[in-house]
Amino acid sequence: MLRNIILGIYFWVLMILSLVIFILYYLLRIFSIKYSSLFVMRCTKIWAGHILAVAGIKIYVNGYENVPQEDNVCFVSNHQSYLDIPVIYAVIPKQVGFVAKKELDKIPLLNLWMRALGCVLIDRKKPSSSLQKTRKRIDKVEKGRPLVIFPEGTRSKDNRVGKFKTGSIQIMAGKNIKIVPVTIMNTHKLLEKDNAVRKGEVYVYIHPPMQHKNKNGKSMATDLEHIVGSVFNA
Repeated sequence: MLRNIILGIYFWVLMILSLVIFILYYLLRIFSIKYSSLFVMRCTKIWAGHILAVAGIKIYVNGYENVPQEDNVCFVSNHQSYLDIPVIYAVIPKQVGFVAKKELDKIPLLNLWMRALGCVLIDRKKPSSSLQKTRKRIDKVEKGRPLVIFPEGTRSKDNRVGKFKTGSIQIMAGKNIKIVPVTIMNTHKLLEKDNAVRKGEVYVYIHPPMQHKNKNGKSMATDLEHIVGSVFNA
C-alpha cells in the first residue's frame, strides 16, 4: 500500500514538473522538429525509468539486435497491464506512439505528452472513425514515425495472448513497414493481479521483424499472434 501511495505522488509530481519541460519541447519544435523529437524521446525514457525504479520493477530484455535502425517500424505487442506503457518506453530505443483509448485524453498533462509522442486516441464505440484515425497514423509509420499497437484490443491480465484483431494489422499489409513482434511477460502479476503495483521482474522479448510480403491481414494477425505467444508456450 505504501509503495502505491509513494508511486502515485511521484507520478503526479513528475507530471507537474513535466509541464515546464513540455514548454521547452514546444519552443524547440519551432526551430527543429528533429531535435524536438529526440528531446521528447529522452524525456519519456527518463520518466518511464523513474516510474519503474520507484515501483521496484526490474526489466530484462532479449532481442535488442532485432530493433531495425530504420524508423518505418511498427511494434506489435501483447498487452497484460497498464505497466506495459512505461515498460515499452523504457525498452524501445525509438520515439514511439501508441494506439490508445480516448479516455486517456481526459488525464491532464498526460494528454499533452501523448500528442507530442504521436499517439492516436480512438473511441472503441465508433469503429469506423477509429479505423480511419488508425489508418492515418499508420500512413505516418511509412514516413518514419514508429508506432506500437496492442492487437488484442484490451489487457489480457495473464500470461496468455488473446485473439489478435485484424483491423490495424490489415492496414499494414502491403505497406513499406517493418513489423516487429514483442512479447511482454509478468506485468499482470505486478499490477492487475490485485489492483496494486508490486515489486518484481518483467521480461521483454523483441522478435525478428516479420516477413509479411504478400500476406493478407488475417494471416498476418495469425502469424503475429503465434510469434508473440510462442514465448509462453516454450
